[in-house]
Amino acid sequence: MNVSNKLYSRGGKSGEGYVGIKEVLNLLSSINDHYPHFYTAEEHALLFQNADNIQQRMRVKVSAAYLKHALNIPTNAKHPNPILKVVMPKIDEINDIVGENDPSNQNRFSFVPGLLHKYEMLLAYVSINCSSHCRYCYRLDLFSGISSKEKANMLQVASYIKTFNNLIDKVKQEDSCWDEKTRVWVHKKSGESLFHIREILFSGGDPMNLPNSTLIRYMVLMAEAGIKTIRIGTKELVFNPDRFDNDFWNALDLFHKYYNDIRIEFVGHYVHPYELIDPKTNAQGEYEYDIHAEYHVRDNIKHVLNAMNERRTWIGHINQFPIISGINDSPDILRLLMYWTNRLSITMHNIYACREIFGHKYFRKENTIEVQYKLVEQAKIGLSGIENHGRLIMSTEYGKMEVIGFEKNSVLLRINRFMHGKKYNNSLIKVDLNRLKPEQKFFWLTNDIIQTALTPESRILLNEDYSFNKELKKMAAAHVSKTKKTFCKMNGQVTIEVIGENSVPHKINVNLNGSKMTLATVLAEHGIVEAACQEKLSCCTCVGTVETIPVDVLSPPTEDEMDITDTVIKSFSLEGTQLQQKVRVLNDSFDKQLSSNIQTLAKQENTDLFILSMRQGQEIFARCYLQQTITVLMATS
Repeated sequence: MNVSNKLYSRGGKSGEGYVGIKEVLNLLSSINDHYPHFYTAEEHALLFQNADNIQQRMRVKVSAAYLKHALNIPTNAKHPNPILKVVMPKIDEINDIVGENDPSNQNRFSFVPGLLHKYEMLLAYVSINCSSHCRYCYRLDLFSGISSKEKANMLQVASYIKTFNNLIDKVKQEDSCWDEKTRVWVHKKSGESLFHIREILFSGGDPMNLPNSTLIRYMVLMAEAGIKTIRIGTKELVFNPDRFDNDFWNALDLFHKYYNDIRIEFVGHYVHPYELIDPKTNAQGEYEYDIHAEYHVRDNIKHVLNAMNERRTWIGHINQFPIISGINDSPDILRLLMYWTNRLSITMHNIYACREIFGHKYFRKENTIEVQYKLVEQAKIGLSGIENHGRLIMSTEYGKMEVIGFEKNSVLLRINRFMHGKKYNNSLIKVDLNRLKPEQKFFWLTNDIIQTALTPESRILLNEDYSFNKELKKMAAAHVSKTKKTFCKMNGQVTIEVIGENSVPHKINVNLNGSKMTLATVLAEHGIVEAACQEKLSCCTCVGTVETIPVDVLSPPTEDEMDITDTVIKSFSLEGTQLQQKVRVLNDSFDKQLSSNIQTLAKQENTDLFILSMRQGQEIFARCYLQQTITVLMATS
């Protein structure tokens, strides 16, 4: 087994990028003296001394494309590009790492591993990998494994959707009534609304870090399960624009050819206008944020925006982001961001208040909800009605709360997103700041704030129970859990050849004696890779590429591992944490036989799992059944 160690060269489509605090610090140190220093000598030394603590809170990872753009500033600039703060650590972020293991208590709404069902739509963790790591990421727990979240099994997700929607149909037929007030179907006894699941957000991590074939397969599974809108939460447009290459658009077009009623929404996370446009300075060398000034769009994102806009009848592009101290907590920065997203046909969605993540005090500073609300409203000054669509949202355990204003030293919140099944009544929440204790400030809707500053009526509204819909979710999850899980015992010995620096090979002999031993585990134990999640999660970050696989030694591969990807085709290698036996890449000579087999398989009945794939820009097959396809694609020698 040959493993190409990508530990210090991961991040982009072809693996380019920088990972690890020391690697990034050394790179910045090598930049010529004309570039403004991002770190003082003292900060540089402290970061080296505290590298382990920085890495433990959030791994340092920066893509080559993002760093190249961030370092491209006007010659008279007095300061480094502010977007460096998005990905570059500061020592202050570990001075006080108080925060929640699971911000907004998301696990409360997870009835199937890797899947959240809080609103009328779903959120699935489809990837545990990003091209770069935002320092303020509110999914710290997903990367570290501290909250026991894991990657979703999309076959289970598809089963959950179909089961839940069937249960809704049954209730509508047998135990529902039409509510004249809200004009929706409700459960007779509980009064809870009855809605099908028709939308899902692919999240993570970044779904665009998945191979094309994996992403398309997930989309097909969702379409066949009844989903009508697929959101893809991604920052690859600015982190790694080349990810959106012709192969990707060909694959997406092929999906649309067979599922033309599915809407796709790319949900960007652009926190600063300079992520999208080139920075501009005034005569004094200070950065300018003037909506009347002339700016230039980043050259390497133009082709992506054009491709999206050419498909705007079925593809949308929206933006949502948090307010982070030192990055975008200024009205002129927010104003320019809203202005330019509109110019680039990106719909402005939500502006989020910073969550209670580990280290949130550094990223939030003294920006209370009142301060953040004023920032957003001041940013709208000078913008037209189609440009000023940003709204401040707290994504809380109790639902998405929009901050709508102030009244007599009270903050007024509106429940912007109703939790699934919620009965409509008053949606206004009032936080009375006069009731706060002297040491309290309103940064978040914490339990202390709820008990201290909320009116009794507001507390009742937050504590409503949606027990009937919750039971339906549990029933759907119980159906999914009946899926039989098997683990093959692995015995024997395997020799793994690791290709290190300067192409020097290192061979290690491994005794296989565990039913859940993975390649990531083996390599981590021998110091070849760093498994930041302690092997609790499944992703390709820790391994790099695998060129050959031993036969009849390791357990069978998972569905994700059995995808034929564009990466595999171009480099004749495989990528993943559990790449195991019976997995090999087909040569071009197999195409004719493959097409013949697919046509035969497509005539069979009693299955609803479909898969689409693209290879070298040509359509190999349109529809075929998943399990049988795996047999064909991954036949043993």
